[in-house]
Amino acid sequence: MRRGGIQIGSTAVSAIVAALVGMPAASAGKPDAHPGAGDPVYDNLYKRFDPVRFDAGDIAGARQPLEWASRNARETAVQHSARLRLARLLMEQGDADGALALTKVRDTDGFASEYEELKGDLLLAQGDRDGARRAYQAALDTLPRGSGYTRLLSMKRDNLGPEPKS
Repeated sequence: MRRGGIQIGSTAVSAIVAALVGMPAASAGKPDAHPGAGDPVYDNLYKRFDPVRFDAGDIAGARQPLEWASRNARETAVQHSARLRLARLLMEQGDADGALALTKVRDTDGFASEYEELKGDLLLAQGDRDGARRAYQAALDTLPRGSGYTRLLSMKRDNLGPEPKS
């Protein structure tokens, strides 16, 4: 199924959940296959995730495990990954304001560039090209040196045209 230019299917979605709980994508869908098996937080995330909801177009139902993980996962990396994915789902549903609210995080714990890029995407979707340009620049500024992602972020920023003169 395609939603807003993004391919959404149970295989891709299983891989996302696998990444969230830290298991190999090939193990997705197999009971007790994730490294956190036996841990209530990860077991709950894994069991609550239903890739069939994505295939059926039930994005609202599919977002529940991401909401849960963004609040309950012990590792901040899992919380941030779930929060960023949830914001992208809200954006797909047309809730740019809700998604933008999810980018307002005090401690980004190594995810600053991802939050700024998402903020740029959301601002651009709302028609705020200048705000998007600033967010993409902030994302570039917080990338680690030598990141392969620099070219993509630069392209997003540069596609917005020159910065307006004050």
